Amino acid sequence: IIRALQTRKLIVFPDGYRCCISEVLDGSDSLLANLLHSNDEKHSYAPQVYRDDSLIQTVMKRLPGRSLSNFEIFDEIATKVANSSDMQMGRVLVQFLANSHQSLNWTTPQFKRIR
Repeated sequence: IIRALQTRKLIVFPDGYRCCISEVLDGSDSLLANLLHSNDEKHSYAPQVYRDDSLIQTVMKRLPGRSLSNFEIFDEIATKVANSSDMQMGRVLVQFLANSHQSLNWTTPQFKRIR
């Protein structure tokens, strides 16, 4: 069931666009939203009807969306920030690592890959 929930396009937007839970921003990760300036993007967060339902929220917390605590997402954002030479955003990412490194479930090779 978990695999099906992870791979199926279950999130449906009012315009008919469909995506997987992993494609929408984790609502609890405001830092990522700020880094991406995603508040303006049409499909950044699941539609409100999903966010208002407690059962759906329970499922979505077990299958989190895009979040900086996911190494692949962090690496993607860090690469974009490095390529843009945005020192302020780079500082924000370093602060995130300093504050969160002990709670991240990343492997040693993943930490070593940080550029």
